Amino acid sequence: MAGAGISGKNACRLLLEKGVKAVLYDGNTGLSEPEIRNELGNPDGFSVVLGDLKAETLAQAELCVISPGI
Repeated sequence: MAGAGISGKNACRLLLEKGVKAVLYDGNTGLSEPEIRNELGNPDGFSVVLGDLKAETLAQAELCVISPGI
């Protein structure tokens, strides 16, 4: 999931509810990973990437969902 705003977090929440292993990415390093995790209920199978998105992380993705706010 690209974009950790309201729409991005809600889309990520839906994916997690469906059992999808999700990565929530946002280029904004001013965001707080622990705060984002808490907002989503600290789910298993979930990670947050802030700042640079590494090629290795992107290469593992089967599907990318782009938040409409980006």
